[in-house]
Amino acid sequence: MKVLVMTRLPEVDASSRQRVYQYKEILEKEHGIYLTVVPFYSKEIFLKYRQGKLSKMTLAKLLLTRRKELKQFKDFDLVWILRSLSPLENPNFLKKITKKKIPVIFEMDDAIYLGEKANRLRTKITRSWNHVEKYVSNSNAIIVGNEELKTWSLQYNKNVVVIPTGLDIGSYPKKKHIANDKFTIGWIGSESTAPNLDLVIPAINEFSKNKNIRVVFIGLGNYSSKVKFHEDIEFINLEWSEEIQRNYLQKFDIGIAPLYNTPFNRGKCAYKVIQYMATGIPTVGSPVGVQKELFSSNEIGFSANDQEEWISMFNLLLNDNNLRLQLGKNSRMVAENNFDVAILANKIATVMKNIFEEKDKSHENT
Repeated sequence: MKVLVMTRLPEVDASSRQRVYQYKEILEKEHGIYLTVVPFYSKEIFLKYRQGKLSKMTLAKLLLTRRKELKQFKDFDLVWILRSLSPLENPNFLKKITKKKIPVIFEMDDAIYLGEKANRLRTKITRSWNHVEKYVSNSNAIIVGNEELKTWSLQYNKNVVVIPTGLDIGSYPKKKHIANDKFTIGWIGSESTAPNLDLVIPAINEFSKNKNIRVVFIGLGNYSSKVKFHEDIEFINLEWSEEIQRNYLQKFDIGIAPLYNTPFNRGKCAYKVIQYMATGIPTVGSPVGVQKELFSSNEIGFSANDQEEWISMFNLLLNDNNLRLQLGKNSRMVAENNFDVAILANKIATVMKNIFEEKDKSHENT
């Protein structure tokens, strides 16, 4: 089976990397499904977009290129759309595909139907989500990252499948449970999710008094200028890269996942928690969306609703190395059983094969 995958962003974007690119090899090798991924932005132009340097002229040229790329769909058995076909939506783009009766899968891993997020705006002309309902209602199947997104999608399409965000567990070295010289609290994320740290930074400052504490944040971007710790805390601020991620996650004693309880955050897929789990470290996080479910049994870590609870959980994990070790083992096992790409690739392949077979049956009946 040949599948044309159309994404807005290239592989350097976390969502594109996690939801599409990491499945290319395994879908081809294990399921005979060949993906051709065509992002709207190249890597070079995407970096300009992130810096707010995308000109209207460049955008216009990209839209013309996308129109030409859409003509390729006739050479494929199926079209898989991640989030949207382009950042400035043209209803005719989707019509070009559906009119030819090519099966379409639409996928989203955020509550993009809620509209713009102020802290992620680059330019208004490049962040339009006005057509999410059309994508969902006109596609043959919908893949979403969690139950919150499924509930919304079911209003417009009854064929909705939940496939969580996954990762290659084998590429995450297990935490070596050797005592650090300092108790290390870690976070990994991006500039767009960094404002959630405001929920926990006061608690870290209070908890750290008269203690030997290290804080490591990966991926703050420009938000780093707003992060303030008292002088007794050793603070390490790192830019994200695969090498940094691989080398530093296993140095965390605990991972944190603060989230404001907003409609958008309730639609997030808890990827950083899954990364901590794959590394074999316990997590303390906000009980919001998928995270609420993950923390419900206290098997992989603990939830915290306010500063007092954050501090309490930090103290508990600081003082009980055996508890950290057990939670870390539990976390790795849960990740292996539920979030590994090999398991999730089977689910993706099933969705694709089902709608392809439905297409063949419909042709037989005409």
